[in-house]
Amino acid sequence: MKYLIMPFAAFLPLRSVGNELCGSFLISVLLWVPAFGIWLAPQSTDAAPVQLLRPAPSVAASYRPNRILIQLKAGVGSDRVAEMHARHRNRVLHHSSGSAVVEVLELPLGSSVQAHIKAYLASGLIEVAEPDFWVKSASLPNDPYVQNGDQWHLNNTGQSGGVVGADIHASVAWDTFNSPSNLIVAIIDTGVLVSHPDLIANLWTNPGEIPGNGIDDDGDGIVDDVHGINAAANSGDIQDVVGHGTFVTGLIGAVGDNGVGVSGVAWKVQLMMCRYVDNAGNGSLSDVIQCFDYARTKGAKVINASFATTNFAATLQTTINNCRTAGIVVVAGVGNDAANNDAVPVYPASFNLDNIIAVAATDRSDQLAAFSNYGATNVDLAVPGQQITSTEASGVTPYSVNDGTSFSTAIMSGAMALVAARFPTFTASELIQRVLSTVDPLPSLTGKCVSGGRLNLARAVGPPVTSDFTSSPATGAPPLSVQFTDASYGAITQWAWDFNDGSSSGVQNPSHVFASAGRFSVELTVQDANGHVATNHHDVTVVENFQISPGSFAWIDPSTMTSLNLSQNGVSAALPLPFPFLFYGQPQTNIYMGANGLLGFDPSSMNVAANTDLPTTAAPNGILCPFWDALAPGMATKFYAGAIGIMPNRKFVTSWVNVNTTGARVAPLTFQCILEEGTHRILFQYQDVAPTSKSPRASGKTATVGVEDLAGVLAARYSFNGSTLLSNNTTLVFTPPSQAGILLVLPSTTLTASGPVGGPFAPGSQLYTLTNSGSASLTWTGSVTKAWLTLSSASGALAPGQSTTVSLTINSAANALPAGGVTDTLTVKNLSNGNGDTTRTIALTVLKTPRISIELVSALPQFEITVFGDPSTRYRVEGSTDLLNWTSVDAGQSGLDGRFVVVEPVSFLRLLRFYRAVLE
Repeated sequence: MKYLIMPFAAFLPLRSVGNELCGSFLISVLLWVPAFGIWLAPQSTDAAPVQLLRPAPSVAASYRPNRILIQLKAGVGSDRVAEMHARHRNRVLHHSSGSAVVEVLELPLGSSVQAHIKAYLASGLIEVAEPDFWVKSASLPNDPYVQNGDQWHLNNTGQSGGVVGADIHASVAWDTFNSPSNLIVAIIDTGVLVSHPDLIANLWTNPGEIPGNGIDDDGDGIVDDVHGINAAANSGDIQDVVGHGTFVTGLIGAVGDNGVGVSGVAWKVQLMMCRYVDNAGNGSLSDVIQCFDYARTKGAKVINASFATTNFAATLQTTINNCRTAGIVVVAGVGNDAANNDAVPVYPASFNLDNIIAVAATDRSDQLAAFSNYGATNVDLAVPGQQITSTEASGVTPYSVNDGTSFSTAIMSGAMALVAARFPTFTASELIQRVLSTVDPLPSLTGKCVSGGRLNLARAVGPPVTSDFTSSPATGAPPLSVQFTDASYGAITQWAWDFNDGSSSGVQNPSHVFASAGRFSVELTVQDANGHVATNHHDVTVVENFQISPGSFAWIDPSTMTSLNLSQNGVSAALPLPFPFLFYGQPQTNIYMGANGLLGFDPSSMNVAANTDLPTTAAPNGILCPFWDALAPGMATKFYAGAIGIMPNRKFVTSWVNVNTTGARVAPLTFQCILEEGTHRILFQYQDVAPTSKSPRASGKTATVGVEDLAGVLAARYSFNGSTLLSNNTTLVFTPPSQAGILLVLPSTTLTASGPVGGPFAPGSQLYTLTNSGSASLTWTGSVTKAWLTLSSASGALAPGQSTTVSLTINSAANALPAGGVTDTLTVKNLSNGNGDTTRTIALTVLKTPRISIELVSALPQFEITVFGDPSTRYRVEGSTDLLNWTSVDAGQSGLDGRFVVVEPVSFLRLLRFYRAVLE
């Protein structure tokens, strides 16, 4: 059978239906029997900061000369910041607190803004320090309905009783980006008025079809599908028979700034119409599926789906999943029944697919529109959808005003086109996450949608200027010549480079030579002609190399140490070092031993027998090679690892005893590698590597001898394939450069936590120990970037051998995060010399609030409870007769589609009238 599918918005007045929250929970009516319900907890979000716009004064500088703005790092005490203000003679003009603290500082007369910014950032107490930029009002396109305020959803100045700023902030977004001319948005709807003067220039044209020749030129089964498809008639006739599709199309991509009518959100997008209704205005599931397939095969990046059915159709879900595989975002409306979609799902918006963004409607006062459906789990965000002006298919007037979530969906599709064009490498789910993480949180939407907010397009597309660059190479020995390549975004007119060694440049792609060792935070500041400025930093690490010299041979007997079992080309498990060993400026706590005569701090490709010259960026990297060659364990072969001595002069020793060369005239070799605790020297000792059998592989004739850093760009090589032969009873000493403070951060593991929307999350914290394992004092800073993490201490000093502990905690701000995965990085820096700079990844998985549905199974006296949640997560279904006492029904793990299904007899269902799903 075919499902009857109708557009959400009707061209008639819509009645208002009130929606009330019940206590602190929403009780949602289930599908099968109205008496059954589930619990859903509403989400809460913090209010977004207000952005004030005003004309920029007529001055040459792009920022005020006597002010800066700072944001304090989480956990930093106000007394420490006050001391810094006093030291720099700065006065706090404004202090705002919330999830983060922002202060406006007035500088002494004649002070350098950039110098103060650098000083505050260097303190380790400040997350952000930036100029007080002049801000100008963003310009609007010259389309009449934008200029007169009828298209309030683009720029709400309070017209017709609205609320200032209750819009998608399109004008500010357009200042960044407005022309995704090559991006295709497919519109699955009732057709389009092809001749409309505000649409015709943006209609997609099928490159494989010759218009009007009556031939299927591109072989897709449709004749003359020039601007799209009519699936109901299997033709290229996409003329609008209802008017809905033309209205939707104008909101997405009516030509902007052409002095005609209205403006779409995306001014120059390619609009592909996929008509699914027949001439009577009726549509069916099969025709919708054909439209999706057509859009996917013709290269659409975004699909607008302003239609719905309450019937779950697995074939439609599969079709949209195929679009997901193709990287397509599907924007779906949630319906106009003032109903809770968590109780009665509306499809396709409620399909559990991460390429679907489900859109509700707001009015011009930032309230949920009275007609709009909602849902804490099944609805993602809201977009203006009431009293919306757009293109009309009628010949009487080319423009009209209408209400409906269809039109919220269309505005979101235009916005998604801009975001997708702005971030072309993002996946569909990443684009959706970008939009959801940048909404304006609204009290009216708390508990009504996943994000709790209304679209903010300006934040979604980002600033008009971003700074970024690459450094090649990014590490090496002095003197190090580095080529910097600008990778900034925007119409950049000025580049200012600070190499952090006293040198600077104003060219776009400079090269620079770093003469001495150190870690240099290179800064690039860019600016466009409109005064927009952005700054970014990347580190260049200049490390002095190991020096190789002969040493006194003093073989260490390994026979009492731990024996390792390594097969040919084998690599050991991680061997814990008894002390942190500094290798090219980075403390190491584990090492791996390979049967082919090498050690490594990264086991990747250590099983390779074919040795290479050093350095090379090809794996393996971070290796120590006393005798890297194709070797083979024999009956008499022994591999040993162990430590001798007492701190602070311990030695970690690995030994290869009687390991054979391969090929003709096999010969046994015996050698060892020693790591010294206090000096951080590396010793290669050779007891027997030049046997009397004259093996062609002996004496290092086909071996690599040396050490290489973890990046594969710096090495101290003694020999490659016999360039210098090895002798028996000899020692090679690899001496590192002089050591200063060395920062060690333990443990080396990442913090991986999870929990449901609203929390709690486990584990909730991680304790890190910071140790100075060097011979000189050091100062350090620690930082995270996300508001949902708190660091107990952000800076400090450590004497040689001294340790301190720092706690990283997932704070209450995480309770407002939507479902999905979020990450951050803990960065700990040694400000004294860069030795031991460390990063640790924090990964938090916010699990969806599970929803359930109940359906009869054919004619059998049983029913199915389906839990819709996160893949591979365990859920428990519980039942109740009074919503107070709950009985476990069943538990299990959901599949890759996020579903867990329980089958029960109808008699049992009647005993337990209410059901819910919880994390087990």
